Formats: sequence, C-alpha cells, structure tokens
Amino acid sequence: MGIQTIDEKAFKNCKKLQYLYLNSNRITEIHENAFVEYLELLRLYLMMNQISELSANVFRNLQKLTYLGLHANKFSDLPQNIFYSLYNLKTLNLESNQLKTPRVEWFLSLENLQILWLNSNQIEELPRNIFIPLKNLNSLFLYFNKLKVIHSDPFRGLLNLKSVELYNNQIEAIDERFIDNTGVQSLTAFNNFCVNQAIFDYITSRMTMRLALQNCFKNFDNLLPARISKLEKADVEFNTKIQTIQNENQQLITTTNQLQVKLNNITAENIKIRSEMQNITKGNEAIRTDVANLNTRVDTISRDQSTLKNEVKNQTLIITSLIHDNKNQSSVIRDQGLIIAEIQDENQQLKEGAVKLQDQIEAQGTVIEELDSFVENQGSKITELQDNLEELKYLVYELSNRPCACKKIILISLK
Repeated sequence: MGIQTIDEKAFKNCKKLQYLYLNSNRITEIHENAFVEYLELLRLYLMMNQISELSANVFRNLQKLTYLGLHANKFSDLPQNIFYSLYNLKTLNLESNQLKTPRVEWFLSLENLQILWLNSNQIEELPRNIFIPLKNLNSLFLYFNKLKVIHSDPFRGLLNLKSVELYNNQIEAIDERFIDNTGVQSLTAFNNFCVNQAIFDYITSRMTMRLALQNCFKNFDNLLPARISKLEKADVEFNTKIQTIQNENQQLITTTNQLQVKLNNITAENIKIRSEMQNITKGNEAIRTDVANLNTRVDTISRDQSTLKNEVKNQTLIITSLIHDNKNQSSVIRDQGLIIAEIQDENQQLKEGAVKLQDQIEAQGTVIEELDSFVENQGSKITELQDNLEELKYLVYELSNRPCACKKIILISLK
C-alpha cells in the first residue's frame, strides 16, 4: 500500500537524521510539524507521491537542508514562503507537477541554490523578477512547458548561470538581451516556434556557447557569419520550418570552426522528395526529443548515483563508528556483569547473615520470654513478701500496745 500520511510524531526518535527517503509512496498529506525536530537533515526525498498541498511552515526548521525533491507529485501551486528557511538549499526539484506560474516569493531566500528543475509543468509565463534572488544558480531546466516568450528581466544578473534548457515549449520569441544578462554557455531550445536571430549579436567573446536550435528558425536570411562565428558549436540541423535559404549562407561552413549546419539545396527536383520525406523527418524529430529526454534522465541518474555513492560512504562510516561503539559497549557490559555478579554474591551473603540474625533474634526472644516469666514469678514473690511485711508491721504494732505481752515475748525470746 505504501505510506499515505506523515503525522507530527512519525519519526520522533530520529532527531539527528540527515537523509530521509519518503519517495515512491502514496503520500497525500504531511503534518506541518512532521519535520520540526530534524535540525540536522541534509537531504529530503518526497518525489513520486500524490501530494497536492503543503503547509507554509512544513520546512521551517530545515536550515541545513541542501537537497529537496518534490518532483512527480500533484502540485498546482505552493505557499509563498514555503522555502523561506532553506538558506543552504543547493538543489530544488519541482519537475513533473502541474505548476502554472512560479512565485517570486519561493526563491527570495535561496541565494545558495545552484540547480533548479521546473521542467514538465504547465508554466506559461515567467514573472519579471522570478530568478533575480538566485545569484548562484548554475543550471535551469524549463523544458516541456508552455512558455511563449522569454524576456531578459527574469535572468538579469545571473552571472553564474551556465546552462538553460528551453526545448519543447511554444516559444515564439526570445529577448536578444537574455544571454547578455547571464553567464550562459549552453542554450537548448529545439522544438519551438521561433527564436529571434538577433540573439547572436549578444554573444560576447568571453562566451563559448553551444546552441541546440533544431526546428526553431523560420528564415536563415539574417543568420550571418559575423553573428555566429564566436560559437564553439551551433546545432541547427533538421530545421523543417526553413522557408528560404540563400546561396550566400554557404559561407557559414567556412567561417565557423565547428558550425554544423546541414543545408539542403531546395530545387524543383527535390521538392517532391522533401514532401515524401516529411513523415520521416517528423519521426526523426520525435526520436531527437526522446533522446534529449533520455540524456537528461541519464544525467539525473548519474547525479543521483554520485549522491548515493557519497551517502553509502557516509553510512559506511556511521556503521563502522557504531560497530566500534558496540565493541566499547560490550566491554562495558562485561565489566558491569562482573560487578553485578559481585553484588549478587554480597547480597547472598547478606541474606545468609540476615537468616542467622533472624535465628539469633528468635533465640533472644525465647530468652526474653523466659526472663519475662522469671520476672513475673519474682513479682509474685515480692507481692507475697510485701503482704508478709504488712502482717509483720501489724503484729509489731499490736505488740507495742501490749507491754506485758511484749515482755513475755521478750523473755521467751531471751530464753
């Protein structure tokens, strides 16, 4: 069945947890305090679930988090400040959801973000200042969305941005200043409607760009050698939307070091052939798209494998440390066992002494009973003596009142 709900106390005894894998379940709900105690968490995997909503406070205590995977869920929107506390986040993956318009507020605190995945959503427009806070952004993935226009404002000041992937959108125009505002070295924009050819005017000498612009240009008339001579490699092959190709464009082959432009001489004789090859061309386009997607996935898997290797190393170190600790604990337990055995021996001796003492107490009790009996007998005798003494006193008193009798008695006594 898989996990469906993460409640407040789901992992209450894991405060030092650094890696948490909750991907590939059926999670639909996460309590806003589910992660509140995980102050050491570095990587959180929540992808491939069925989550459609999250509380704005759910990640508030994860200041050390460097990776957050939320892809392949059902998000159509996210709270404005949901990532506000993730100051150290380096990778954020939001691909394969249902997002339409990303919020500027999502990225206000993500100055250390390096990789951002927004591909495979339903994004139609990028807000003007959307990426400006991301000063350290290196790679941006926006392919398989519904973008129509790429303005330069969202990318202003992103000097660390090296790679942008815009392929398989509905782009009709790209602001030519878009590249000039960034450090982009790789732009992938194939399978779009049109790319402004003036974009080549803003390629500076410091750039060694690779362009992938298959199926983009409607017209090559203005694609002059001066515009693209600075490119390391430009891939514009399989442009099925080419309407006119002039003979002077053959000069591109000799003026560009690694320019690979495959131009067909469109003549009356090959128009018929071209129409017959159209279906094959479309098939090739689909294959190219699939290959590009596979390459992207391979790159993702490679990065994940590298991450997993590092995690395995870390876990190995942790296990080694635990084994060492267990050995120490075993030694301590053995010592404690010896101490317990000694205490048990002492307790046994104390028990035996207590039994002997009890016997002595019982014997003393018997003696005390005998003494009590003796005292009682002596008391009876004392009582008798007291009675005799009283009688004697009375007799003396009587005798003292009878002198004659006393004399007789005295005489008798003298005799």
